[in-house]
Amino acid sequence: MKEKKFQLGNVLTISTAHMLHDIFTAFLAILLPLLREKIGFSLVLAGFLPVALRFPNLINPIIGSYSDKLKLRYLVAAAPIVASISMTLLGVATNYATVVILLLIAGFGSTLIHVPSPVLIKLVSGDKKGMGMSFYMLGGELARALGPLVVTAAVSIWTLEGIWRIIPIGVCLSLLIYVKISKVEREAIPQKAGKSAETHKDIMKLMLPVFLSVAGINIFQGIMRQSLMTFLPTYMKANGSTIVMASIALSIMQFSGAIGTFTAGTISDVIGRKKALLIMAIITPILMITYTMTSGVLAIVILTFLGFFMFFANPIILAYIHDFDTSKQAFVNGVFMTISFVISSLASLVIGFLGDAIDLNTTFRIGGILAFGVIPIVLFMKEKKKN
Repeated sequence: MKEKKFQLGNVLTISTAHMLHDIFTAFLAILLPLLREKIGFSLVLAGFLPVALRFPNLINPIIGSYSDKLKLRYLVAAAPIVASISMTLLGVATNYATVVILLLIAGFGSTLIHVPSPVLIKLVSGDKKGMGMSFYMLGGELARALGPLVVTAAVSIWTLEGIWRIIPIGVCLSLLIYVKISKVEREAIPQKAGKSAETHKDIMKLMLPVFLSVAGINIFQGIMRQSLMTFLPTYMKANGSTIVMASIALSIMQFSGAIGTFTAGTISDVIGRKKALLIMAIITPILMITYTMTSGVLAIVILTFLGFFMFFANPIILAYIHDFDTSKQAFVNGVFMTISFVISSLASLVIGFLGDAIDLNTTFRIGGILAFGVIPIVLFMKEKKKN
């Protein structure tokens, strides 16, 4: 059937929109230590900033429900404009409250792309959902690798207060994406016939074991992931590195994660979601604990492998969620993202609290130890039965 074909052009369009948006939200990890120096706030308050960025994810199920009914997917292209404006204006913020408000605005824009776009990917990936999700997540991981480099260069050229000059570039690129994304929705997505009798309650009953498994993985990996994604530059700066070196290390980890992301979905299409996730669950905690015990070149090497295997899980989990066909895929994706938001937000707050109460090095190590808890969850995961 035609809709079963892997539509590479459309997959790349959606993935590029995802990358463009996430480049701007990836500024936060680098801006965090600079904002702490400029404004002055504790690690606990620093831990709340990623929560503010993700807080609008609480309305993801609502956004998802309307995305299943209306053509909100055009907003996929508008989201990078919101992100480029709000994230670069952080440089001129003079108090903590302004920083929080700007991050809330950026977070709302983020929901408009992250809820409907994986559903679009599923629809244009045919029978190769794992590969499609790999392309999609590759866009996100490349963004998190490029974002620190972009904002570090901008700060070096224009200072922290001058990074707003990036806004026109983001707006122009978003307009180009808008044209392409409109064609994807108009040409690539088959029209639905009739109204589905499947209720949200029916979907939740079907998906509950899946959501519980995903929640368990996020809980036990949460501190490890958020430590590296949000606090790595702060951790390195506290241990004597410059912000430039911290930015390079973060980008190396993210580039490595991009490679892991790109290969993981396709591998899981071949060997199965559970086996692929089990590989990740065994290797990542060992690497995380080892990283906290090393320094210099060896630490960067370990960080490279850690990025590969930690981000290896992202497209597999997304493909796993979308293996279960329902009539309200955007709603399902919205629930999944809300679960991820709540857990990652709590993890960020815990890291900030532990960082102030103990130190970040010990906190990183605790994250590695807790990550071993993912192994039994993966072993008992529910899988979709093959026809």
